[in-house]
Amino acid sequence: MITETGIRDPSDSDKVMLSGSSHYSPLSPREQQVLLGVCKGLTNQEIANQLFLSVGTVKGYTHQIYKKIGVKNRVQAARIAQKVFEGTKGRRTGLTQ
Repeated sequence: MITETGIRDPSDSDKVMLSGSSHYSPLSPREQQVLLGVCKGLTNQEIANQLFLSVGTVKGYTHQIYKKIGVKNRVQAARIAQKVFEGTKGRRTGLTQ
């Protein structure tokens, strides 16, 4: 279980729940993949290539993720992602190293 910025919902292991203020906003599986790419330091182009998306779509996902998790930039998002994805090692994400 991750506190303050991220909480894994034990009843649904495929969804990542991130706390905003007074409610939780679940990230979709695709948003999780994009966030993992951000956490790994990949560019939008690299994420797009690996997930078979356009760069514009990746940008859209990143902005939606920022809004859901309450951050303003990639660095803040990556910090949260590192905490959230800590317990998901070995899971299939669609992204390569």
